Amino acid sequence: MEVRLTFSTWEIGLLLLLLLCFAQTLKFCLGVYARIPKAPKNLPGPDKKPVSVVIPGKSHSEALKKNLESWLQQEYPCFEIVVVYEKSEEETHEILDDLARKFPQLKLVHADLGANFIHEEKFALSLGVRSARYEHVILSSALFRPVSKQSLDFMQAAFKPGIQAVAGLVLPAPGKKTCGFKQFLRVDKRLQYMGFALSGQAFTAERQWVAYRKDFFLDHQGYTQSYALDTGDFDLLAKHVPDPKAVNVQLAPEAGVVPAFPARESFLQTEKQFQNILSFQRTRAGKQIRLNTLSEALYGLCFVGACTLAGIQFFQTEPSVIPLWFLVFFFFSLCKSCIRAVCMQKAGNAVKSGFFWFALPFYGILYIPLQLALMAREKHGWK
Repeated sequence: MEVRLTFSTWEIGLLLLLLLCFAQTLKFCLGVYARIPKAPKNLPGPDKKPVSVVIPGKSHSEALKKNLESWLQQEYPCFEIVVVYEKSEEETHEILDDLARKFPQLKLVHADLGANFIHEEKFALSLGVRSARYEHVILSSALFRPVSKQSLDFMQAAFKPGIQAVAGLVLPAPGKKTCGFKQFLRVDKRLQYMGFALSGQAFTAERQWVAYRKDFFLDHQGYTQSYALDTGDFDLLAKHVPDPKAVNVQLAPEAGVVPAFPARESFLQTEKQFQNILSFQRTRAGKQIRLNTLSEALYGLCFVGACTLAGIQFFQTEPSVIPLWFLVFFFFSLCKSCIRAVCMQKAGNAVKSGFFWFALPFYGILYIPLQLALMAREKHGWK
């Protein structure tokens, strides 16, 4: 068996395409994913301004019964929980009335949310923000609950001078230590939101945990401009924040929320909405995501073509010859996959997303030996 050192025009073309995809992956990973583990946490300070939390309550009687008390028991000196619901829902009305008698922080807003030509949840949130008493308004969902009694304290701490919006941390359900494929796609979207906000490019945020200054929200008419549009998650950040530096990110785990009920919408609907976000928003971040998606598709075609060409060359020669170009191609493909896997896993660890199963082969090749070497160095005191 021999190694052929010469390159043909097709082989050089495949290598150039691979290097182009490699450079794009490196730029995207370092510019988006690698920022997340290094991001500073916004720790609570002595300045604790009042906070309003707005939660849509329609058709969520069971979720409100299970989760709302965890919101009302926050250890924060001055806050209110605003729940917008339909009074015609008797079970929800009874649950909220009982809690309102027990917790003075609970504020109830009645509304007719039955109109079928608007997005009911967006309408409820806009109405809740208008009814909020305080300047800092946090939007959440009845299907989620705070991870700690200090969640409001940490979230409010991210409102530095000049900050108009804060993207919070939505954590996976407790107990999930391995990130499956469907969950991975959701986590990848979450990492992109955070990474772009940290890089100064406001992209969008997950509506289950995002905060605004009330005046900013109302000055831009809240969500009223997109009631009837299926534009996916709530994209006020990218559309209206004039200065990307006016957006902050709170990555402290104590500030996050976790799902307490499975989402009602299907996985396919969620992905469709995410794709609509990318086509709807004409921002630098949106362009980078489209470019990265195109690069990954091009790399897939390039990889299939390279493997096919190398296989034909290997089996058509006698004795079999290993082309050098394919060894170079395989090396850069492995480096590309390893860089992406390591950057994404480190970012995923920062948002408590569990272990990405797809990263296991690359961790076995690159990351685990490195960690073992570092452990041995620490144990034996090697320099």
